Amino acid sequence: MLKIQRLIAALAVAATFSLLAFAASARAADPIKVGFSMALTGSVAQNGKQLIIALELWRDDVNANGGLLGRPVELVYYDDQSNPANVPGIYTKLITVDKVDLLLGPYATNMVAAAMPVIMQHNMATISILAINVNRHFHYARYFDMIPVGPEGTKAFSRGFFALAAAQEPKPHSQKPPPTARARTPRLKASRSFTTKPIRRARPISRQWCARCKRPIRTWSSLPPIRLIRSASCARPPKSASIPKCSAVR
Repeated sequence: MLKIQRLIAALAVAATFSLLAFAASARAADPIKVGFSMALTGSVAQNGKQLIIALELWRDDVNANGGLLGRPVELVYYDDQSNPANVPGIYTKLITVDKVDLLLGPYATNMVAAAMPVIMQHNMATISILAINVNRHFHYARYFDMIPVGPEGTKAFSRGFFALAAAQEPKPHSQKPPPTARARTPRLKASRSFTTKPIRRARPISRQWCARCKRPIRTWSSLPPIRLIRSASCARPPKSASIPKCSAVR
């Protein structure tokens, strides 16, 4: 009797392991779904189509090498038509209907900003595509960007350029630096070499000549050279009077 009980218990354990192995193999056959929206039409469709080609090349390469965790990769994406209004509905469908495992994108700042509330509501992570300054408005811990510029966002792009400029001789000057430059310049050790004050413009080379007294009168005009016509009288006026204008034809 004891032997029979042991045999039944062994068969039960074997059956359990067989079911677990079958479930594991079935699970391994299911693809890992990567969902995103992409601008396939509209104003940024040219960039979106290039990104689709790149992602499909990545998918094919991963699947040719055994997939991720032994499972094939499947891309699930929809055309957002370069319109931010379409993005929230697409990401809601990807999460609740398609049951994707991972999220990407979307592409471009306007579309990513529209997707963030839905992604945050479902506590999902995403890797955005070229949306550098979006998360400074949301401060979402599961947001990642494909460009690792850090918390400074677009300001980080100017760091290297200004460090290079500060090392030049003679020191460069800017008549009217852009806002990014004004934000970055005080943080540089060599920022004193830059000036935000407008530089006095040089006088233009074009002049009007008094045909009689041969005295140049500087002007701010940069028009073509002047063809002079002698005036009947061009006497030197007193100091209190204004300088007469010589007649000239351009």
